Amino acid sequence: MPFVRLYSPKLPLSKRKQIVKEFTQVLLDSLHLPPKAVEYCTIQFAPYKLDEMAVGGKLLSENKRRGVDYTMEVHERNLDAEKRQALVSGLTNALAKIMKVKPERISSITVLIQEYNPST
Repeated sequence: MPFVRLYSPKLPLSKRKQIVKEFTQVLLDSLHLPPKAVEYCTIQFAPYKLDEMAVGGKLLSENKRRGVDYTMEVHERNLDAEKRQALVSGLTNALAKIMKVKPERISSITVLIQEYNPST
């Protein structure tokens, strides 16, 4: 079943709860899963410190005006183009809303899709 890992600076519990709720709904909707599949949707947080990531040759801790980057890994099987697009846009929009990412910074959100075929 679907798995999402979010790489970001450490988030407060209230934000993590919002993300879990929104991401789970995106997974159910995008993948056309029945409501009972909620039990198999996994969201994992992978926090990083600002001195553990660099962009443009500088640690984020050295360039706080730049803002942070968010990366999501999504693991799921047998995805068609429609489901892929729905996942990318749904997760990106949900995170942007929750984290109040400005439209000009939407490119700071990256979604990596890892598809697998369980029969291979």
